Amino acid sequence: DKIKQYKVFSELPPKDKWKFKKRPSADNWSQLKESPLYKGGNTLRPYQLEGLNWLLFSWHNNRNCILADEMGLGKTIQSLTFVNSVWEYGIRGPFLIIAPLSTIPNWQREFEGWTEMNVVVYHGSQQSKSMIQEYEFYFKNGKGEPIKEITKFNVLITTFEIIVTDFQELKSFNWRICVIDEAHRLKNRNCKLLEG
Repeated sequence: DKIKQYKVFSELPPKDKWKFKKRPSADNWSQLKESPLYKGGNTLRPYQLEGLNWLLFSWHNNRNCILADEMGLGKTIQSLTFVNSVWEYGIRGPFLIIAPLSTIPNWQREFEGWTEMNVVVYHGSQQSKSMIQEYEFYFKNGKGEPIKEITKFNVLITTFEIIVTDFQELKSFNWRICVIDEAHRLKNRNCKLLEG
């Protein structure tokens, strides 16, 4: 199953999918009345659907936002279904998820359980990060050169610490959405995250 998935994610999308697609205007927003059906038959609870609608409304209106529900109410699910909605609209990414190391496996598991997006965890030794950069960041042309117009992944999940250490490698991406788990870590005005 993983090999089949890897082959699907390794196929270069048609050229028309490479184009930069603009965010829709506020006039295009319409409230979802019921939960979409996600991979594995997953659906949102009513309060999660309300959160998704609010995130989509904010995005359509070009507003940054903070989702601050109580612990255990599914902020991760609401956030990833929001990213999935943008992906289904036709914006294929790249999307950046920055989270504490302890939550990275949960983010990956939930994305893989709820969506069809290509999710890459960017973490580990310098050697493993170099391998990810080489094989997971970009498709290759016939000469083996990276095609920089389109990322191979849709979602990149990483940690605050990796953002700081690998800032030069990551700042060149035109991140379409950035989700920051535990955003209170942004209190420091000199934070590298705010530069990107």
